[in-house]
Amino acid sequence: MTKVVQLKRSHLEQMHRLGKMPSEQPISEAQFEDFTMDGWAYALIDDGIVLGAGGIWPVWDGVGEAWAIITEDLKKRPLLLHKTVSAYLEKLRVENNLHRVQCIVLCGFIKAESWAHALGFIHEGIMHEYGPTRLSYHRFARIYDG
Repeated sequence: MTKVVQLKRSHLEQMHRLGKMPSEQPISEAQFEDFTMDGWAYALIDDGIVLGAGGIWPVWDGVGEAWAIITEDLKKRPLLLHKTVSAYLEKLRVENNLHRVQCIVLCGFIKAESWAHALGFIHEGIMHEYGPTRLSYHRFARIYDG
């Protein structure tokens, strides 16, 4: 049975232990607390196995940064992925009164760029040498009226 629950460090630890962390943007164990500290994050679980996690980091009042950790298992279930993320982005946006939600996508990660567009995000530009390893990222944002 598939369910969505509040993200806990143990969910990220399970993904790491089972080798389920995505290779496109590796996350170290030292970063796990950053993903769980604000409470605006969820895990998607199927039969006790974490398929992915995602949420929004508050940037400042009205603005949030969307993020997702998607396992290979979840990539094989694109409809479940899209519907769940769409619903929870909206839930978090409304609950936290956000007028802007933004995200970054690694340049050249075409599937993620297409998915950002499918979620309603608009491309704003390229952030050159933005990542810790000096990789470049696309900035996407979704602006909400009222």
